[in-house]
Amino acid sequence: MASRIRQLQSDTDLSTELANAGSKLVVVDYFATWCGPCRAIAPALAELSVRFPMAVFLSVDVDQLQDTARKEGVTAMPTFILYRQTAKVDIQKGADPNALEEKIKKWYTDSDADTGDSPVKGHMDLSFLINKAGSECLNESDDHTFEHGLNPKGGYLESDCDEQLIVKLAFNQPVKLHSLTMMCHEGE
Repeated sequence: MASRIRQLQSDTDLSTELANAGSKLVVVDYFATWCGPCRAIAPALAELSVRFPMAVFLSVDVDQLQDTARKEGVTAMPTFILYRQTAKVDIQKGADPNALEEKIKKWYTDSDADTGDSPVKGHMDLSFLINKAGSECLNESDDHTFEHGLNPKGGYLESDCDEQLIVKLAFNQPVKLHSLTMMCHEGE
């Protein structure tokens, strides 16, 4: 089966590849040529790279790119780190193809097929970093709750009493927030 995995050649390649990926999911395989489990999962990883065409698949030989492996905190082989918009979003240590597929499915969204990033230079969609359990709207209506406002497939958030919303957003990692844009519909 054909593979879409690109092997990085220098320690500066990872930051370049992550930046070039934009909002796409990036799956990086940290492996060693002498590692038996790394060789065992390689065919499954090649298949996943074909099944998830809008994700970027990279590989890092930890013996060749020791600085990259050290910087990313890789201590076991294989290690798979998933990134979105240069941020680490998930990690898996070990050669379990089913667990890796589940992690990819968790972070691979319909928006990966959309190449249109934010129209504002330097802005990006942070919805994948929102910790829903730690976020809330204090004055949401019973019919149009905070959860509806986070759903890109429909629904909206509405105040239970006036035109103001009191929203607390929690993120699952540190975020430097300059401004926030919310989509809304006229009359809602």
